[in-house]
Amino acid sequence: PRAVAFILNVGWIVVGLQLAKRHKSEVIAILTAFAGYLVPFLVEGHEEAATLFIVYETCFYTLLLLFAVKQGYKRLFYTASILWHVVVIFYVATLLWDRDNTDKVMLSAAFGAVMQHILIGYFGFKGKFQKIKVLPLVFTSFVITTLWAFEGFQFDLSYDELKTLTPFQVHVKTAILLDLYLLVSAGGYGFLAYKGLKKQGHQQTAVGLAISTLSAALLVYQLVDDDTLEAIIYLIIGTLAIYLGYRFKTTLQKCTGWVVYAIGTFITIADQKIREILSIETLCWLVLIGSLYALYRLVTLHHATDKVLRNFMLGINALTHLIFLSSITSVITRNWSISMQMMTLSFAWALYAAAGVVFGVVKGKKNIRLVGIILLLLTLCKIVLVDLKFVTIIVRTILFIGLGTIGLLVSRLFYVKK
Repeated sequence: PRAVAFILNVGWIVVGLQLAKRHKSEVIAILTAFAGYLVPFLVEGHEEAATLFIVYETCFYTLLLLFAVKQGYKRLFYTASILWHVVVIFYVATLLWDRDNTDKVMLSAAFGAVMQHILIGYFGFKGKFQKIKVLPLVFTSFVITTLWAFEGFQFDLSYDELKTLTPFQVHVKTAILLDLYLLVSAGGYGFLAYKGLKKQGHQQTAVGLAISTLSAALLVYQLVDDDTLEAIIYLIIGTLAIYLGYRFKTTLQKCTGWVVYAIGTFITIADQKIREILSIETLCWLVLIGSLYALYRLVTLHHATDKVLRNFMLGINALTHLIFLSSITSVITRNWSISMQMMTLSFAWALYAAAGVVFGVVKGKKNIRLVGIILLLLTLCKIVLVDLKFVTIIVRTILFIGLGTIGLLVSRLFYVKK
């Protein structure tokens, strides 16, 4: 009978753990872990009880975790944690080819992964393993658990159901569990970070902030359908996350913040084309410009001696301003002739560059002055290499006179300053 075979196999596992304890052998414990994870595969009919399979594997993992903590077996801890995912992935893969109720199987696996993550976080933050680095362990566990959650906490609906439900009802029926998971993760790890600050636990604060930031970003991805609004929120979350990373001196938080911010920046530049001056796309670009300036000040404050990084951030700011200025100029002149459009854009670039030079000279900012000079040269190259092929003689004359006048005024400013 299957029950008798299962009990006998479990008995061998208990014997193996007892031998590992008696002989103080971590190798025997690891071999027992391999055997224990494979027990359900040896029992006939395991394909028909997916939920019981996940329950067994999770309970067995809990047993191994408790044994590893009590005996101080770090390698057993890592091996058991990795094997749980390997075995469950293999089991789920075999069932997906033969069964139609994949939602139920993936749901059980996702709940099992969440339970494993909770156990890892509990024992990690409790300091049961002195030689284990909690920050990478818990963060990696969360990332893997979230992958399971995205697969298991979302469900498919039939075509008939989709036709009769509103978009909000569809989201509730298909993804409410995933939303709750991300919401609880964001709030829970935010609270853990706060508690870590209170008791000066740097690792707890670092991992709490990073996971809370990542959860919040994923929750925005789940709930916000509008790309522009999504980009704005990503830019704000990313900026705040980077600030918190510098504030509490945690590299993982800074990296997480930069990743979120980069996603918001990419969406803005690649997808948010300005078609009207007063529009949400313009607001998105203004948020990008404002946040980049805030990050430039933050980098300047914390990396005062790193000129390369500060100049890089300044260049990124200037380039973003130039793209935004070009977009606004294009909207204003879209009904004008090609010659007038190109002339206006060149003048806008030249005036922006001149403003940078003037600001750099007046404030004594050599790097800003240098960026302004580079932009003036870039404008000249645009006029010579691009504009001259399309604009009329009159427009060419105006361009060169205007650019020459700006150059004379800038050189005069240098002379007066000296």
